[in-house]
Amino acid sequence: MTAGPETPVGMGEYAVAAAPGEMLTMILGSCVGILLYDGRARVAAALHAMLPASPKGAGLPARYVDSGVPILEEAAIRAGARKPNIEAKIFGGANMFPKLSRTFVTHLGVRNVEAARSALASAGIPVVAEDVGGTAGRVAKISVDDGSVDIRLGEKRRKL
Repeated sequence: MTAGPETPVGMGEYAVAAAPGEMLTMILGSCVGILLYDGRARVAAALHAMLPASPKGAGLPARYVDSGVPILEEAAIRAGARKPNIEAKIFGGANMFPKLSRTFVTHLGVRNVEAARSALASAGIPVVAEDVGGTAGRVAKISVDDGSVDIRLGEKRRKL
């Protein structure tokens, strides 16, 4: 990945980057990270969503997948991305408390990932790569230069 300024994307936030060498970073547990990338315009927009669906009248829409994806798409387009060129990558959605999952039908990470897939399908944005699930958190570093996502999961590294 190209070295450059790193912009952290905190829980319930989103960020857009379009300058060469820029990177967006996230630390994810059960939260889901969603990257929208236009390779022609070299625009990256990332969402760090905490929950799958926003309650009626909830503020802070980037906290939720369902309300965050439309805002993220709009921000990417404002930064120069073109809708037909936008592709998505999804990462995170871990089950951080596996012993508790026995008492719940589906854990939060799974629900976040399902909501991300659904929201992106509704927006007509194809998902081209995923690194989701498991029981450990991830660190994701997104390169604006090529849209790659460097995932660190414990000692393991993977590039999307």
